[in-house]
Amino acid sequence: MHREDKLIYYAYVRKLEAGQYIGLCVVLNSVMLTDFNEMFSIFENLITSLVVNGNILQFNDKGDIISKASQLYTNQAEVSRVTDNLRNEFAKLENTRKPLPPVSYGIAKNEKRTFSVGDNTNDIVKASVSFNYTFIVKQKDFDTQSLSSYRGIVSRLNKEKADLSQKYQDLQKEHAKVLKQKKQFQLVVFLALAILGCGIGLFFLNDNLNMTKSELADANNTISIRNDTIESKNNQITDLRRDVHNLNVYLNDERERREQVEKDYESFKNSLNNMQPFIVKSTSFNFSSGWLSFDYYGLRDTTVTVQVKAFGNYAYSNSASIDIEKGYHSNSIYLSSGLNSSDWYSFELLVGNRIIGGDRH
Repeated sequence: MHREDKLIYYAYVRKLEAGQYIGLCVVLNSVMLTDFNEMFSIFENLITSLVVNGNILQFNDKGDIISKASQLYTNQAEVSRVTDNLRNEFAKLENTRKPLPPVSYGIAKNEKRTFSVGDNTNDIVKASVSFNYTFIVKQKDFDTQSLSSYRGIVSRLNKEKADLSQKYQDLQKEHAKVLKQKKQFQLVVFLALAILGCGIGLFFLNDNLNMTKSELADANNTISIRNDTIESKNNQITDLRRDVHNLNVYLNDERERREQVEKDYESFKNSLNNMQPFIVKSTSFNFSSGWLSFDYYGLRDTTVTVQVKAFGNYAYSNSASIDIEKGYHSNSIYLSSGLNSSDWYSFELLVGNRIIGGDRH
């Protein structure tokens, strides 16, 4: 929670994999809420909804939650749905609302308090309206039952996919082995025929007749055994080919899904480029010179009018025409050198009526 005069912000930050985070925030004017467990449920259910929809969050191959969109505002339809959901769910907390008491000027602005989700509710409520920042930490049971179920399904499907791939490799090895055995059998048949020819030649030699007959019988018996082996191997090859066909069907389905994802990604980049010319990555403010510097990623080469605003005890504003270059770059805009470096100000960068970046310095 963040208390700022008559405003109080309720922000939920969820840690994802690979050092990623996602945050959701609701701001109220002149009122505060007291049911923190219900607020946690609202935010956690919304995280589940984001993962299920798969536009902003998704599961990776290990069943961990990762970000699919680098910035929330790049997917306006999903952001609008999340916003409406938050507004409707927080409206249901009407019976837990209380008037926001006056600001306590006896507490420094930079002071904060941290609680665990199981701590006394009255202590948390009192701190949330008295201190500039109040944190409630929840380190377990933050996945809903539905999310845990989805995670298990994803992990199981990925394991089945890996097992199927391993089976396919084993089948290929077995197929190669059968082909090798078939070639060896052909050699055996050739040798058997050669022995048969020798037997016919030896037929005319009376002394070796019995030996020749025995060798010929052995050769015929070997051929019969090999024929049975070939039939068995041919049956195995048929089964292998059927399994390979099924695997190819599955791989084609996966390829089509991947192509659809790539198509959606291209559509997303085009939509973002139509919304704004660049994305602000970070900002810094020089209180001595009055210049606000910002790092950005340009989506196209253009010149736009950028407006900068700062809000503290007083409001400051200025605008300037700035050349934007495609790619990663930095730029700055003058605001005012009259800001007090001992105070905190909220800075906003706007193009037209759209806020495209900002920070607190």
